[in-house]
Amino acid sequence: LNSKNKELILIYDGFEQIITNPFTHQLFYILKKNFKIKLIQLNKIIKKEPKFKNKQFVLVISRLRNWKFLPGVSKNFFLNNHVFFYDQDPWEAYHDYGTCKGIYELINQKILPEAFLITSEWWSNFIKKNCNVPAEFVKMGILSKYCHHRIPYRKKTYEVGFQGLVHKYRQNFFSKLQENG
Repeated sequence: LNSKNKELILIYDGFEQIITNPFTHQLFYILKKNFKIKLIQLNKIIKKEPKFKNKQFVLVISRLRNWKFLPGVSKNFFLNNHVFFYDQDPWEAYHDYGTCKGIYELINQKILPEAFLITSEWWSNFIKKNCNVPAEFVKMGILSKYCHHRIPYRKKTYEVGFQGLVHKYRQNFFSKLQENG
């Protein structure tokens, strides 16, 4: 899927989502490096069906709570393209007080996405098994520019201490630690 020559239609909530959200802006950064991105803001696609050629790749990164607005005016747009939904908070669709109960099933029925891309392996497996929707686990990481490489882990030193009564088995443990350096 990733190729600088491939186009990707990205449906998002608003610029603050792809600029300031700590996770989504990193995803957007990587997508921009790998695709020709065409942006469609959620409020535009729910009012008017966009005009693109069919069989395009579409990634919906809109927040889960906003998915309910999508199967309306633009239904044919979704049905005529390769649509993927990206989600970081799937539990909102399944816990007792969730704000989006049933949304995966609704979207799967109305839009027929190729897959729901979920950043939790446990939830991805749960949704795939229990809800019969095409859920896939995708890793979410941190851009290297946000990682500070200071002292390598192996060169760090730690003081080991204990607070409380020193029982015989604990004393033996600490004595063995001391013997081994």
